[in-house]
Amino acid sequence: MFEQAYTYFNEKLFGSELPGVLITLQRKTHNVGMYRQGSFKNRHSHLEQVDEIAINPDAYVNLPDIEIWQALVHEMCHQWQFHFGKPSRKSYHNKEWAKKMEEVGLIPSSTGKPAGSKVGQTMYDYVDQEGSFIECVRELRKLGVVVQLESSTEDGQVSRSAEALEQEVAL
Repeated sequence: MFEQAYTYFNEKLFGSELPGVLITLQRKTHNVGMYRQGSFKNRHSHLEQVDEIAINPDAYVNLPDIEIWQALVHEMCHQWQFHFGKPSRKSYHNKEWAKKMEEVGLIPSSTGKPAGSKVGQTMYDYVDQEGSFIECVRELRKLGVVVQLESSTEDGQVSRSAEALEQEVAL
């Protein structure tokens, strides 16, 4: 399901320009998602590398799919920047990344809410209700691409917000 969503978002939000990725699930404390360029290489041709997007399944217990897709697209924006832009220091979210996020329909925010800083070390985001991302999420749902599994732990790191609940119902 993650691969289907990645392919769909890549086509609709990034014009299919992202080179593909290996999506992993990793339980890393304080991370909800992570992008790593060239994390894997072909065993026979070391010149061929594959990027990684890691999603922390413990961070999304009892959360709606839209929040999981937000994390995926957030990391895809990092991937875009590493391949087509100028990434900044490790874990920093710069103006170029913030602009790409807004282009795809996610608003970067240091607080996860309007009026937060758009750049910084630790960044969250919220959905532009008029943007392309929300339309893609609606279409994914129509196509039956939904998150089927979640971590069996009940101590998720991200709390389910009232806005997220309302958004899921509105889709």
